[in-house]
Amino acid sequence: MKITTVRRQSVKVFVEDLRGYCLRCAREVDILTLAQAAEMLSIDQAKLEVLISRGVVHGIQTVSGSVAVCKESLWQRQLVQKTRAASQSESHWP
Repeated sequence: MKITTVRRQSVKVFVEDLRGYCLRCAREVDILTLAQAAEMLSIDQAKLEVLISRGVVHGIQTVSGSVAVCKESLWQRQLVQKTRAASQSESHWP
């Protein structure tokens, strides 16, 4: 009798240079999977789907029927969040 042990290792793989057409930006943009976009924003995928449905983040329907995310809209969202945080901290100055 022979026993073989197999190790599993999870590896995060980010595919670069995925491009798609964002209707909201009206141009070709870099796109991310839902998982990649959620990780970038440090939120779960359910929250990301809410942001897409509200139009806060741009969702892109792929040919296969899945949803990708416009990377440009994530940068815009992060900039807005940082600007709000900075203005709130400035308002606490004497």
